[in-house]
Parts: sequence; structure tokens; C-alpha cells
Amino acid sequence: MNPGSNDTDTLVERMNRRLARLMGKREHRQTRSAIPSNNRFILIVMAMLMGLWLLTGIYYIRDGNSGLVLLDGRIEHVVSGLKVGVTLPYPLAKVVVIDNTPVSFSIGNGAESLQLGSKDGHSLRLSAALTYSIHDAKKFFLDYYQENIDLNQRVEWLVDAALQRYFLQHTSDELLASSSIVVANELRLTLEQTMGKYGLQMDKFSITALSLVLAQESTTKPTLLQQIMVQAKLYQANKYRETESIVLEFSSLLPQYTANASAITQLLYYKMLATLPVANSSESYPLLNLSQVQFVQLVQSPDLQAAAADTRVSGRILKRDVLRE
Repeated sequence: MNPGSNDTDTLVERMNRRLARLMGKREHRQTRSAIPSNNRFILIVMAMLMGLWLLTGIYYIRDGNSGLVLLDGRIEHVVSGLKVGVTLPYPLAKVVVIDNTPVSFSIGNGAESLQLGSKDGHSLRLSAALTYSIHDAKKFFLDYYQENIDLNQRVEWLVDAALQRYFLQHTSDELLASSSIVVANELRLTLEQTMGKYGLQMDKFSITALSLVLAQESTTKPTLLQQIMVQAKLYQANKYRETESIVLEFSSLLPQYTANASAITQLLYYKMLATLPVANSSESYPLLNLSQVQFVQLVQSPDLQAAAADTRVSGRILKRDVLRE
């Protein structure tokens, strides 16, 4: 090996580099340094994305709101008030914010007044103002939050049903003679039990007007409440008569059953088949057989006739032809 070859090669390389610089060509050492800088840039971008993802686990709850921290769809814990917390990032965890601000609205005002039936069969007109709020965020989320019904509409239905139950326990004279404050407090306690099932609480309930609907004010067409009450009384009377006849029949058949059990058993079997509903059944209580959706449609459209609502939800009408000897 020639010992001077390294010096010659080095001299040639230096001359080539100088010539390359004169011609504007960059050295290879600078291009090699760009490779690690590109890797560093990728790592920085990945670290920033990871940091942004971890920030999704930080939640902020404003004052007057409640937050439900969900892990795999289950409620892990509930936070309320002005708080900042940390949980697992999305989608491992999710925070549902529920507004606890009190909501106020009135019932029985406007063109459609709220009419309630009393124990003695009279109709009273009621106007009231109420304020409610979400008391138990967890129960509210489990029992209502995932429904597609307006909350004010649901609360109004609950209030109307509770008011009607209360009015049916008192006569019109008792309701009109009592203090509106006392009646409102009793109604508020009743509503708290009903609304507590949805995680709601009644903050305020006051009666603004309570009056008796006079006979001359009623039109020739009976109201929906009057129709329901009439059909309910007819249904009660018919069931009472049926029960009396069943008791009398049982009392008369008991001695015969003791003497000949098989014959009486067969007779009762045939009588049971005869009591199955048939297509031409004369007993009809259309307003008592409405589903919740149909009843809401009828309330929202009072012009609908009861016959139009006579669609049996249970629907299955059995018809048996029995060969009797």
C-alpha cells in the first residue's frame, strides 16, 4: 500500500469541495443533518396531539350546574357547583352537564283554561304559577334525560295529573272555602312526591285564581273531563253489577259443586268462554282505553270526537266458537 495515497486523496477531496462551493453546491454534511431534524419535528407534533387529547379529560362545571362523569356509559360520580376536575380523556370518559337553574311557568292561563273535576262532580277553573328545579341530577339523568319530550311539557302533565287527583278528594265547597295559600301548600307537597321520582323539586307553587265553572258557561258539547267522568261512572256501575251477579252465582253453585264437581267445573269452563270479548261487544269505553300518546293528542286537539279516539290499543279481539251440547 502506498503510504502517500491518503494525502493525495485528502488533497483531491479538499479541491473538489472548494470547487463545489465555488459552483454553489452544498456539502453533504448539511443534508445529513436534516434527517434527525425531521424526526424531531414529528415527535413534537405527536407530543402536542397527545397533550391536546389529555386536555379533553379536564372539565369545568359552572355555578348552578351539575356534572355527571360517565365511564363506559355508567355514572362514576356527580359534581355540583363551581368546580374544575380531571377524568379520563374522551372517549374513555364523558361529562354530561345539567343546568340546575330554576324554571318558572304558569298553567291555566290563556285561551285554554285548566278545568278540574271535584268530588261532588262540579268543574272548577284553576290558574297557578310554579317554579321547579333539578334536585337530583343522577335520578334526573336516569329517569328523564334521555327522553325526547320537552321537560316543561312533562312537568305540566305531572302537575295536571296531581291536581286532578287532589281535587277528586275534595268537594267544590271545601276547595272554594279554603285559603288559597293552604290549598297551594298541600298541592306543593303532593307535587313534590310526584316530581321527586324524576329528580325534580317544586320550589314554588301559588294559586292565582280558583273559580267554579257555572252551568251557563258550559257549552252544549261536554268537555273532555265530563266525558271521561261519565264513562268512568258507567264503567264502575257495570263492574259493580257484574261483581254482584258473580257473587250470587257462586253462592248458588257452591252446593251443586259439592254434589257434582265435574259437571259444575265443565259448566264454569263454558261460561268463561262465553265471557270472552267478541267483535260485536256492546260495552265500549273509548276514553278509558286510550294510550298515553292518544290521550295527549286528544288533549292537544279538543275538537276530536270520542269516536275518533276509539282505537283499542290492546287490539286483540278474541272470538271463540265452542260446540255446546
